[in-house]
Amino acid sequence: MAYQQHLIPWLVRCTEKAAQHPPLRESHVQYHELIAELTGQNMYATHRDTLADTLLLSDNLLAAQDIR
Repeated sequence: MAYQQHLIPWLVRCTEKAAQHPPLRESHVQYHELIAELTGQNMYATHRDTLADTLLLSDNLLAAQDIR
């Protein structure tokens, strides 16, 4: 929880301040991506959850099976 609430916003601020220092900036970006993945905050997790919710609506699961 602390990672999600405190570390990620701090990393975003650090990345902004490191904009003129590419190696440091990229290290911050990579660490941010790692923390986001470990805490389920990355785009993959969001996309997966949205897809699961969509498939559970109406006949979408059957339609997805037909499309496949």
